[in-house]
Amino acid sequence: YIAYLPITSIYSAYQLRNKQHGHSNPAEMTDEIASETSLKSFAKGFTSNILNIQTLIVFLSIFPQYMDPEQGLFTQSLYLTLIFIGLLIGWYASLIALIVKIRRYLIQPAIQFRIKAVTGSLLLFMAIKMLLK
Repeated sequence: YIAYLPITSIYSAYQLRNKQHGHSNPAEMTDEIASETSLKSFAKGFTSNILNIQTLIVFLSIFPQYMDPEQGLFTQSLYLTLIFIGLLIGWYASLIALIVKIRRYLIQPAIQFRIKAVTGSLLLFMAIKMLLK
């Protein structure tokens, strides 16, 4: 998965660059980038979060430290999970509010290319580093 992400990000960046050279009007390109549906965006975010190993690590290594084995584990797990979900909702709501404010800047094709290329390169570097360990 960690190798899949950088490859798709870098590939997407270069597809975007090739499309950008084919378009004579940058406004058309910006409209095309912005036209991604909310459902598609949600599906991408949901999939990347479900496949994120850090979530599993939190539940398996950190949560048990806050549980009392003599109390009901299901109830404690439920409360901790609800607290965790509440924190994530607060974090993502703040992040979304910020992104909405700077959306016009972020959807410019040149900025999209840079974001995808840099993100893909960093993820590829991390994947290679993990592979070599």
